[in-house]
Amino acid sequence: MKTYPFLTLFAVLSLIPVAPAAIIYTEGFGGKNAYLEPFVREGRPYTYVQDIDMNGDGSYDFFFAGGGREFRLVPAGANRIISIKAPLPDLERDVVAFREWAAIAGNPTVGEWTGFADSWNDFDDGGSILFSIYTEGIVSNVPEIEPFYLGLEYTMDDGVHYGWINLLTGLSSTDGAYILGWAYESDPGKPILTGAIPEPSPAVLGLAGAAVLVSRRRRRPRAR
Repeated sequence: MKTYPFLTLFAVLSLIPVAPAAIIYTEGFGGKNAYLEPFVREGRPYTYVQDIDMNGDGSYDFFFAGGGREFRLVPAGANRIISIKAPLPDLERDVVAFREWAAIAGNPTVGEWTGFADSWNDFDDGGSILFSIYTEGIVSNVPEIEPFYLGLEYTMDDGVHYGWINLLTGLSSTDGAYILGWAYESDPGKPILTGAIPEPSPAVLGLAGAAVLVSRRRRRPRAR
């Protein structure tokens, strides 16, 4: 009687419960410019906007906005961003740019969590500046032509989730930012590392390994 190790392994692996991926990742817009939609949306008085829907439910959770001279990230509802207060007399905030593998958690090592609830004045929408263009030059805390991450606090029915957005910007009013992707932890309150994406499940890894073994076995020459 012939045995089929690949099928046997598949049957065993199919009985192993696979936990859902802890990190929910969404790829960006294929390198397209963040200034995709040049019109004003109701309730958001900006020339250009681009929505970020963290969990794909059809409603925006954050949005990028700019009017040609500045570019900012604005959180919706109770969501927040890690930012720092701009020096006086400026009453706005600047985003904190993180490198890969920085921890995004309840107590940021740099900056503070801010959103609409933390508004300073009637003109404050809770957003934080990526860069502003002035006559004397550009003011920004983010690197130019180098990927970086922004830390996010994303509120769902089950609590607060931590996440990030990966960006690339030329610090120009004509190419606001390229949105490379974003992610959040599916477990509320659990920290996330910038750049971390879901890993393949043990069952998928096992099947891949089994396929390699079967392929090698088929290519092995028979003994004469």
